[in-house]
Amino acid sequence: LGIKLMELGYNMRFNLSIVHYAIPCMEYLCEQTRANVYLTTHVDGSVLYLEGIYSNRRTTKYSIAGKRLPMHVTASGKAMLSYMPEEHVKEIIRRHPLKPSTKNSITSETALLENLRQARERGYSIDNEEETLGLRCVGMAIRNGSGYPVGALSISGSVMNITEDRFETLASLLNEACTTLSSYASLFPFSPIKVLNSYSAKLPGIFADNSYE
Repeated sequence: LGIKLMELGYNMRFNLSIVHYAIPCMEYLCEQTRANVYLTTHVDGSVLYLEGIYSNRRTTKYSIAGKRLPMHVTASGKAMLSYMPEEHVKEIIRRHPLKPSTKNSITSETALLENLRQARERGYSIDNEEETLGLRCVGMAIRNGSGYPVGALSISGSVMNITEDRFETLASLLNEACTTLSSYASLFPFSPIKVLNSYSAKLPGIFADNSYE
């Protein structure tokens, strides 16, 4: 069973077209920032890692592809949450309570919604040692033509490397890459949270149809 699962995982990853398009963008980001770069999507209210490019491959002991993490403690997760309807965000919180990963993790719904509002206004999110102490990340959503977040890119490194004065520069690099990958939004294997009611009528600027209900 273990070998079969490895084989299935390899085949699925190999056949994810978005990874092939994303790798050149990710390698460029890695070269420019000397930090780790991650490609993610969301599946049923969790962050799913699709690929990672590492600034120091000698320290990398495993592939991150297939790893899942809570959305509220990662820069990628919060970047994607920031462009979802509030009803969807609250449904994700209901299904996945805001448990802390570190002392810096957001555990209040009110605080998270405010954090997402700020991220949406500036265009990028920050993981300030919220998932792992000593690590800081800057993330940005990749959106489809309707404005819905189908994935995200993040730049991750130590707090000594990813300093606050670099946020805007990193965000500018992410914006270029995310804009490029938005042309391939249909290739992301995302799985939106299911809700009972239709919100597309309330939010015409976010949904062009009911595809994400």
